[in-house]
Amino acid sequence: MNIFPRPAPKRSRTPPPTQPHRTTAPSEWKPPRPRIDATIAAIVGLTVTAFALASGGAGQLSSALAGIAAKGVGISLLLCFAFEARSGMRNLVRADLVGTLAFYYLTLYEFLFPQPFFDGAMPHAGVTYNAIWAVVVAIAGILIGRHFVWNIKQPFEQVMTRDVPAGLLLGLFWASFFLGFLHMLLGVSFDIPKMLDFMTRPRFEQPWGRGRFGDWKALINELALLLYFIPPLTALVFARRERFSAFAIVTTAAGFAWTLFYAFTTGTRSLLGAYLVTFMIAFAFATPKERHRQVLFVCAACAAAILLSTRTMLAMRTVGFQRWWAGDYKEVVNRQSAAVFVDDNLLAIAKIAMFFPDRHPYLGLEVPYIAIVRPIPRAIWSGKPTGLSVSLEGDVFEMKGLTISCTFAGEGYMSGGLIGVGAYALVLGCLAGWWNRLASPRNSELGILIYASGFFAVVITMRSIMVLATALLTPAAGIMAGVFLVKGARKVLTRRKPGRPMPRRPMPPTPPQP
Repeated sequence: MNIFPRPAPKRSRTPPPTQPHRTTAPSEWKPPRPRIDATIAAIVGLTVTAFALASGGAGQLSSALAGIAAKGVGISLLLCFAFEARSGMRNLVRADLVGTLAFYYLTLYEFLFPQPFFDGAMPHAGVTYNAIWAVVVAIAGILIGRHFVWNIKQPFEQVMTRDVPAGLLLGLFWASFFLGFLHMLLGVSFDIPKMLDFMTRPRFEQPWGRGRFGDWKALINELALLLYFIPPLTALVFARRERFSAFAIVTTAAGFAWTLFYAFTTGTRSLLGAYLVTFMIAFAFATPKERHRQVLFVCAACAAAILLSTRTMLAMRTVGFQRWWAGDYKEVVNRQSAAVFVDDNLLAIAKIAMFFPDRHPYLGLEVPYIAIVRPIPRAIWSGKPTGLSVSLEGDVFEMKGLTISCTFAGEGYMSGGLIGVGAYALVLGCLAGWWNRLASPRNSELGILIYASGFFAVVITMRSIMVLATALLTPAAGIMAGVFLVKGARKVLTRRKPGRPMPRRPMPPTPPQP
């Protein structure tokens, strides 16, 4: 008896497009899920940080107080990630962890470096202490809320596991590319050189920008959400490159590079960050296990690009790419002597803590109501609210002509103080935990695309919960496309001539009884 089985006959390197492309057996990779010990470690770290601020924060400057919080919360998150990594590196590619990391980057990361400007803008350390508490409560709420989702069956299982031909993925890529840039092409009458010229000008000088109160023509601008399919589709092509020709890989890379260039020229750092994050997520899930070094290299490169663009795009967006490339610009962040400056979100939260509820009562459910109705086109509902009853720029900061963000923690404080922050964080943690259930080792390229596109909503919501419903339109479009694909496949499989029975699948022979 030969105990070593014979090797299977060699097959073609490129599998047929209709065959499933599996790189990891389901038994070798469990769906990502949070670990309770990781949550406990993080909560303990956050608690120690809070006590350290309470005991050693007296007499500290605002920037020094925020620096203590940045180090303490950072160490707590590192402990959390270390425990999560015990279940495998793929267990780190989850919506709750990416969202928590993005929130920390938006609020406390810059205080790992000296920020002297913060002391002049926020001289009262007590108000800074309240803002830090809002950040701590927000992170703790996300970490706790992710456990509220039980081990339910994978949602949209048939859609997420439906295999699609390579040609269909490329068709989806170029359809998303064309429709996503359609509003820009219409703005310049399909003149590509003119479009490139406007792209490299300062912000708000482009003819395709929609107004605040858009009519039915502004609906075309919403097709730009399809551009969020470009990064994960590119990652699928790169990770599963054996399925695609060299021409398809090169042209896809060119389309992805153009999309990244467009994001950079807009000066919107959250847009570029969302593109890179969704690219990383799709590449990590689509890459075979034996290529884990490539995943580490791609993640490191994308993270470095996000960090470098934080300061660069801030200086570029006021003068445009043309003048910035020629060196004709002034450093916008000259008020900071630090090498890192993100977005003053902690300052915005502190200002909100000073304004609510002393000068204005809490807004209650007004913030989530505006967020829910925001995707409804004004062409359909002309009386849709134009915004909150309190302007963050005009009323809180008493400045006009600026766009100020405060993260979902600031918006939660506007709704109900620290209780509102905790409620928002728990809901976002639940949503992130539910989205993690879409990940499965049986997911096809379509399933990976849908799962990765949801991380755009995760990242962008950390900056503002007002865009959550709008950001969910992109993965919803992917799910709807998958549903139609599954229905179409069923019609083809069940199509038969009248009066002729469907052929039955032959049963395997019964083994002889011993």
